[in-house]
Amino acid sequence: MSRRGARHDECVPLRLSPKQVQAIAGFICGGSDPWPYRRMVDISSFVRFTGVEISHEMDAGSRFTSACAFVEQADESDTAGDSGLSRDTEQILEALLDRREFDSAEQHRSVVMSVRDTLAGLPLDVVADDTGQIEIRSTRRDRGRKILDERIHTAFGEVLSGENLASARHHYGKAKGFLETREPDYETSCKESV
Repeated sequence: MSRRGARHDECVPLRLSPKQVQAIAGFICGGSDPWPYRRMVDISSFVRFTGVEISHEMDAGSRFTSACAFVEQADESDTAGDSGLSRDTEQILEALLDRREFDSAEQHRSVVMSVRDTLAGLPLDVVADDTGQIEIRSTRRDRGRKILDERIHTAFGEVLSGENLASARHHYGKAKGFLETREPDYETSCKESV
């Protein structure tokens, strides 16, 4: 099976499109609000900040070409992260979205939306909590998850819509919440469901 056609459960990372690589490189270079402008020395510092190991020196001639080469190299890594992207790509995105890089919470929300829009079409989501912590998570559904979503959750949602079932709806909502975290708590979810 080809690399691009491999199944997700074989741990082959999702790959960025050339357009997505260029957009992320543009974010690294900055220069348009709210992305801060980065000189070549700033880009080199950013690369070190990400923690991604690079196999070549940054090209001092072109900021954008260097940033593109860096993102492409990260994207080619064979180690998949939790989101399905390569772990190196996740590290770049986490560094780009580091709350400390922006003057305000509003700017931070804006860049999170920009990155989310750039990654549209990939089965993942970028979420920032109230403290600015970033989570890049997969939205892929395995067979079990599809059954939960399409059959069980739909059926329970319909059954629990009655006015006299507010308490049951509350517990069902909590049970569903325990399933939809980064590390699902199946035991507590079952207890809440019962």
